Amino acid sequence: MDCDMGGVPGEGGTEPEAWVTELERRRASRLDRLFRGVKLRVDDRECLAVVRDASPYGLRLRLYHGLPEHRRLAIELANGECHPLQLVWHNGDNAGVFFVEPIDYEAFLRALNERGVPADVVRVGPMRRHLRVNVHREGYLRAGGSADPVVLNDISQGGACITCNAWLSLAQPVTVDAAPFPHLEARVRWRDHPRYGLAVTPVLAFDELARLVAASAGFPP
Repeated sequence: MDCDMGGVPGEGGTEPEAWVTELERRRASRLDRLFRGVKLRVDDRECLAVVRDASPYGLRLRLYHGLPEHRRLAIELANGECHPLQLVWHNGDNAGVFFVEPIDYEAFLRALNERGVPADVVRVGPMRRHLRVNVHREGYLRAGGSADPVVLNDISQGGACITCNAWLSLAQPVTVDAAPFPHLEARVRWRDHPRYGLAVTPVLAFDELARLVAASAGFPP
């Protein structure tokens, strides 16, 4: 899903958008404590983060890497919903952001709670969707006795999409090695040659995947 991130400057300590006045911020006494995994878009790169606290005007995020200078920042939920953000402060693993535009806050919370991934849970139920992050890493796929070049297009806690010239069967067991990601054992879930969807087992822990994605995208530690 395309996300219009609005071209908002991202230097730390910048003022929130004009629509968030001082009076409105003081009236926004509601603070919801959450622990939901989300995807961030930082210019043309993607990474994972956790929403710790939320209000109608902004969020407190838990990061798994340094946050570089950027021009655009946005949050994407597991259902594809996307909101431009403005960085207000950044201290170690935590960051505070404001929504660039007014949002339907109740709908935002529903999207987080109904479809968001609990960041402290490795396995999630059938109504949850794992966050999928674009990575585009080259590596090798092994199926049977052969090894073929592969491109790891995207990855989630429990799945991956690859491009490979090898012809694979549904439910066929395969392994994928594409640094910095670990050796992945999987089965073919869907196919549209040369693209294949894989179900990865065991499911990756959220924090492990977040750090691997950050390393893959070249974020600072």
